[in-house]
Amino acid sequence: MQSSIGGKLSQKEDTKMRRTFSPDYKVAAVKLVTEQGYSVAQACSELGIGETALRRWIKQVQAEKQGYVLPGTNPLSPEQQRIRELEQRIKILEEDKEILKKATAIFMSLERNATKR
Repeated sequence: MQSSIGGKLSQKEDTKMRRTFSPDYKVAAVKLVTEQGYSVAQACSELGIGETALRRWIKQVQAEKQGYVLPGTNPLSPEQQRIRELEQRIKILEEDKEILKKATAIFMSLERNATKR
């Protein structure tokens, strides 16, 4: 099927690059709406971002303020980021501790067997 504008239907010639935004930028964008009285549309127009993205960021910040991190998202606030980093570090240290416990038990077992001979 042909379209009247240049050939094939449903083929995009100009694809957009996906932009990424820092957590600080996202928080600042959310504050335009939540603290400075901008509507979502106004804030998006000023910042040149899509409404869907800003609404998602607002929802994420509200969830974080209540102590939740939404699945599939990274924390926005520096405090939430630090908490996540510390939780990951704790997990690694606990795994290391378990490995060391098992290794100690194995070495003690080997030592006991060696002294019995």
